[in-house]
Amino acid sequence: MRSLRSTQLALLLPWLLAAGGVGAEYHVSPSGSDSAPGSTARPFRTIQRGLRAAKAGDTVFLRAGVYRETVRLDASGRKGQPIRLMAYPGETATLSGAEPIAGPWAVHEGRIYRTTVTHRIRQLFVDGVRMTEARWPNMTYAQRWDNTRWRPAAKGSTYGTMVDPALAATGIDWTGALATLNIGSWQTFRRVVRTHGKGRDRFTYDRDEASRLAKARAHKPGFDRYFLAGKLAALDSPGEWFLDGRSLYLWTPDGKSPADHTVEGKVRSYAIVAKGISHVELSGLHFFGAAFKLDDVRHCRIGGCHLLYPHGLFDPFGPAVGREPHPDEPTPWPSRRWFKETSVVTPTFLRGEDNVLAHSSIRFTNGTAIVVVGTRNLIENCLLHDIDIYGLDTGLGVDLLGTTDSTIRYCTIFNMGSSEGIRLSNHGKTIVAYNYIHHGGLRQSDGGLVQAATPGVRGTEIHHNWVHDHNAFNWGGIGIRGDDKTRGLIVHHNVAWRCPEKGIITKGDENRIYNNTALDNPAIDICVPRDRLPGKTSEIAVQNQHTHTVNNCARVISGYYPWQMRRGHTGPPLGKVESNYTGEKPLLVNPAKLDFRPRQGSPLIDAGLVIPGITEGFLGKAPDIGAYEFGAPRWVPGYRNQLWVLPSPSGVRLALTMPPLAPVTVLVEGQGAGAVAATASFTPTDWARPRLVAAGDRHPTRSVRLRIPDHGLDETVALSTLRATHGRKLTFRSIP
Repeated sequence: MRSLRSTQLALLLPWLLAAGGVGAEYHVSPSGSDSAPGSTARPFRTIQRGLRAAKAGDTVFLRAGVYRETVRLDASGRKGQPIRLMAYPGETATLSGAEPIAGPWAVHEGRIYRTTVTHRIRQLFVDGVRMTEARWPNMTYAQRWDNTRWRPAAKGSTYGTMVDPALAATGIDWTGALATLNIGSWQTFRRVVRTHGKGRDRFTYDRDEASRLAKARAHKPGFDRYFLAGKLAALDSPGEWFLDGRSLYLWTPDGKSPADHTVEGKVRSYAIVAKGISHVELSGLHFFGAAFKLDDVRHCRIGGCHLLYPHGLFDPFGPAVGREPHPDEPTPWPSRRWFKETSVVTPTFLRGEDNVLAHSSIRFTNGTAIVVVGTRNLIENCLLHDIDIYGLDTGLGVDLLGTTDSTIRYCTIFNMGSSEGIRLSNHGKTIVAYNYIHHGGLRQSDGGLVQAATPGVRGTEIHHNWVHDHNAFNWGGIGIRGDDKTRGLIVHHNVAWRCPEKGIITKGDENRIYNNTALDNPAIDICVPRDRLPGKTSEIAVQNQHTHTVNNCARVISGYYPWQMRRGHTGPPLGKVESNYTGEKPLLVNPAKLDFRPRQGSPLIDAGLVIPGITEGFLGKAPDIGAYEFGAPRWVPGYRNQLWVLPSPSGVRLALTMPPLAPVTVLVEGQGAGAVAATASFTPTDWARPRLVAAGDRHPTRSVRLRIPDHGLDETVALSTLRATHGRKLTFRSIP
């Protein structure tokens, strides 16, 4: 057990996947030819052709453009001589899972247009923005987290029957449609509507008698939610689309003909697939409407790769439910119009040993952002957001259940429909460190932003994270959770706030809860329960007798659940409970601006106990209580961005290596005679486009000062030292 505080800066040094001086270089361009030699002047046309030429130590450069293919990584590199597939520095290479839909388009009805397609469509994009499948109630993609866009169940609803007077008013017979349902569950599922009729206020769907839902108690009206899709009659608003066999229907956002826009349909699940390879590096690649699947791989690195809209629902017309189609599987036309009854998606997938995913982003997904399986894998400095928008996967944001001895650190993860943000391994330790995780449970109930369970988590450390706003809409909503039968979980130096049920909870026994700050959690800040939950007879009856709860700053630290407290039960946890602060005024610097350090005069200062492996490096007479030490630098979790500085004859080219969370303006100041000042601005939507800035004089030793004041960047770069294909990357915080 050790803190990463002393090494956090080292961990954030630029991680470059650059082509070294060893091995051959091949170039690929959408304007090239596979009969060319793959040189800079005469590049290959397809990525697959470039990889066929590459051997250990070689690099395949992708020049700017869009590549529409599923690439197989078949060859392995060697230690110190990986095979590299990378975007040419300063250029944007996009691997797309979508194909253009050119039409011709004809008016179907009103502003709805129709065309015939030759591919199965799993997502539809207009001018690069995802459209919404025709549904009721209506919802634009921008409204994806608006719960009013789901219908509430009315009185009389039971498992298998949905009652809602508004159904009758639609004037649609929904028989055969697809219902997306959250029915008294921590996760959402889909069922075909078996019986309905125009003007009726209820529909039926198949029950799963093996499911615990079959025994679910009746809920008060409005507790359960649903929406309906899979009918052309539901296409009645801008931004919606519907696929019926070969016929594609679309109402564009502006109501104009699709011929006036760029329309693309997702037809491929994966842009890159691999099995059984080792020592391969992917760098600087952009994925659009597609993911990667690396299975049984070793010593592979994925760095600076960005996945936008990567996951569609599991192929609606596939030949078998629950089976992922092979990338080259023939595409038979459907015998059914709509989705089979499955919520399976084709997620980004990484399985194997000693692999790294770093400096990358996964944004706007159906289902889990990434599934990681295997041993000694690392996810570092990644941005993951707007995940599992329907809550249709297995209730996860990031799935680490199948890992052992793996780590996720310096990541920012937010906006998750799933009830569990990061699900940790239950058969080996995991390290969760310096992450910023917030706003989960937007489509489901229960769960935790960081979720661990069972005795198999022993040795797992969750430390130096910020977690807040688990917004489960029926019950639950926890920041950090050690669930059923947890043993040996270590939770320290975290900040948890605005989680409606509990900021931190650890069930089981032999857990360690040290130096956390939990505040403004409406029910309980830290819960270390004494009793097992009713009905869970597999748990030990008396819990946490050997657990330590020490050095925590929290208004409410309880040995009872919220429902027990409402019945009058009060009292501290069992086990060792010492040196915690539960007062009203901890005197923190500025929690509203995310500064949780104690300020001068705080009762937290020097009031803690020394805990080996946890409080090393404390200042003053004794460790402070809570997640921060008075007088020490403020640690900030979450991903770091980088400003990429590349030389140009007329100034400098500037680019970001990661999407920003908000607009970022770089102040550029030239040095020397004739120097000028300029700015370069980047937004979350156009961040990947390099900016050419004319700054500095033309002397070969000219330099520029680059500043992003609110994010901690202020550096001067001598442009004469920059290599054309490498430049220099300057790291800055994503959080002000």
